[in-house]
Amino acid sequence: HPGKYARGLAAAAERAGAHLVDGVRVGGIREEAGGFRLATDKGELRADAVLVATNGYSKDARGTALPWLARRLIPLNSYIIATEELPPETMDRLFPGRRMISDSKRVLNYFRPSPDGKRVLWGGRASFRAATAEQSAPTLHGYMTATFPELKDVKITHAWTGYVAFTFDYLPHIGVQDGVHFAAGCQGSGVAMATWLGHNVALKLLHLLRNLLHFVTRAASVFVQFISLLLHHLANGGLFSSHLRQFFRHAFISATLQSAGIILA
Repeated sequence: HPGKYARGLAAAAERAGAHLVDGVRVGGIREEAGGFRLATDKGELRADAVLVATNGYSKDARGTALPWLARRLIPLNSYIIATEELPPETMDRLFPGRRMISDSKRVLNYFRPSPDGKRVLWGGRASFRAATAEQSAPTLHGYMTATFPELKDVKITHAWTGYVAFTFDYLPHIGVQDGVHFAAGCQGSGVAMATWLGHNVALKLLHLLRNLLHFVTRAASVFVQFISLLLHHLANGGLFSSHLRQFFRHAFISATLQSAGIILA
């Protein structure tokens, strides 16, 4: 449950002495002698160091506090629906062992039983344009019933949405730009990835980490995309298995990053 996990992390941070403030928008970050000056809608703050971890929420209609980062992120909505409660035998048939599942499409679906084992939770990219959770629910219901036809008459009781962030090279990044630390680009897997990124950024802030997953040049990014699409095409033509395609793609990306002086830890 990502919401409970986030609240648990917040509580742990407070126990460690962190002061958490929500509902405050940072409009600008300015470096000054010995630190940074942050302009917010509630006044100014001074900080010794700044970490921007806004990911899919790095820019909205009002602008962004870090344009350099916002230009390198592609925010997309991810949508989820939940069914009404289903009989135990139905859940046992659909999810033997209560496993979580995702397909292998570029625009994928992911689904699982709810923690109490009574509902189906189904998520995916229902729209690439701005759409409410209510508007996207019928599309997700269609995806779900294409996989599980027996659920066509099952009611949807909940629907929600939020932004995820992709990068041009399909990789997450942590680094420092103009003295400001950042962590972003979880590619839709932020619950796990953001925790790992946060840990590594914390090590960097403490001067305990040297190598970062910084953004490569645009030319290298385009080349990574080209090779990825080429391997995808070959795999669809039956010349490569999906496992071989993944192996070669990751090997190529790793070699590209290492040539730029970036080591994948």
